[in-house]
Amino acid sequence: MINPVTQDELHPSVFVTFPRVLMPLGYNEVARLAGEAAYQAGAIDRSLPLFDQALDGLPAERDAVRRALVLDRRARTLRDIGREAESVATLEEALALKPGDAVGLRMYARLLYERNSFEEARDRLERAAKTGPEEAESDMLLSRVYLHLGNRARAEELYQKAVKANPELEDASYLDKVRSGYD
Repeated sequence: MINPVTQDELHPSVFVTFPRVLMPLGYNEVARLAGEAAYQAGAIDRSLPLFDQALDGLPAERDAVRRALVLDRRARTLRDIGREAESVATLEEALALKPGDAVGLRMYARLLYERNSFEEARDRLERAAKTGPEEAESDMLLSRVYLHLGNRARAEELYQKAVKANPELEDASYLDKVRSGYD
């Protein structure tokens, strides 16, 4: 486990002042950024304790948006290291802070889909479609959800919409499944 860094141990240059905003980069934000950097560098297991550090002392009532952002990142990390149940619980906490967050809803829906909770996945994806920008990959996932739920017409409609937005998603074998009724 990574030993937590105390605020006293951080180099003074870490506390950057943005021009015109005059907002110092605090300890929690430094830990979040370090977690993001570790994650992007492929050190996924090292990012989790950094996200946990970022959450320490970041009360939801003071900064719900930042806390929800860190919780989203923590949930993604937990998912990637195979801790699905913790990832779901973390996403639920993040969504409680930002109930209309399309990105969080889509991520949660993917986890639900992977757990064969198709009705719940459908509900989250439909809500995400209403609250956020359209996303072809989400339409494709929703198509797969509808196929599992037995609604082939809606599955094909969403497939066509996804492929129109992103032709790289075209999958003739999947379309055959939709049209033949096999999932």
